[in-house]
Amino acid sequence: MPSRIVSLMLQVAVWLVLPFAALQLGLVLTRAVAAPFVSALAIPTGVLSLVLIQITLVYAAAKGWHACRMPAHYRWLGLWLGCVLVLYAVPRFMPLAGSGL
Repeated sequence: MPSRIVSLMLQVAVWLVLPFAALQLGLVLTRAVAAPFVSALAIPTGVLSLVLIQITLVYAAAKGWHACRMPAHYRWLGLWLGCVLVLYAVPRFMPLAGSGL
């Protein structure tokens, strides 16, 4: 049971940021610009997903790391981290849409 709860919480955290990361990456690859509105929309859901990740990690530590099968869930943690890095790094390195650059 703890494994299912951890898996569900991690999946929800990933799905909170994945659409925004995919949209931002898609705009960069198709139009070569970062859209500031994507980051503005992703900030509240990103904060919520960060809180959910922290709760998940504390829950897994309290219940037992291996009892929650955390090594099997590392892919969800990695996907979440990759999405957050895309949302953070892409606007820093790409010109913003509408800035005329």
